[in-house]
Amino acid sequence: MVASLIRLDQIEPLTAELAAEWKTNLMQLAEQGATGVAAIREFLPEECGHGFWPNGGQMLGYTSARVAMFGALQQIGGPEAISVMLETLQTTADPREIALLAQSVEDARTRGSTDRNYWRSTPDPIEQLSARKLETADVAPLFEVLQKYGASDVVPDLEKAARQWNYYGPIALGLLPDNAGVPA
Repeated sequence: MVASLIRLDQIEPLTAELAAEWKTNLMQLAEQGATGVAAIREFLPEECGHGFWPNGGQMLGYTSARVAMFGALQQIGGPEAISVMLETLQTTADPREIALLAQSVEDARTRGSTDRNYWRSTPDPIEQLSARKLETADVAPLFEVLQKYGASDVVPDLEKAARQWNYYGPIALGLLPDNAGVPA
């Protein structure tokens, strides 16, 4: 089922029938619960993050198969799905994926956990951005994650980042919870 979901990016043009079949398969994957999580866990390490062509994203509701798998994990919920999202946070340095996964984990954990620093398991994306190891058009999602889920422990990271990104860093510092970044 996962293979059919990721192969869609190779089919052009996308018809309404194919889009409907794809959505059904994604829904069925999410309905499989833990079995679906296991299948998604196998898929995510692959470098299949390239997006669907423009009308594909509009017809399917997701920009790529990888983003669709994140959505399925969020729908499945539970400890297994959260575990896969956290594993993916440890291996991705893409600011958009970090933001999407952090929000998904936060949504899944709002029913009990108060640990808001789980996203810090990422491989220091600010350092990767600073060293230009990451080629991305927009770093804003990463700063939004730091601002939204960080606390005083992210102040040094944001101070360092403010030297290179003189808007994102200071804005995130100013918006940290409890005004933790204002003195910086």
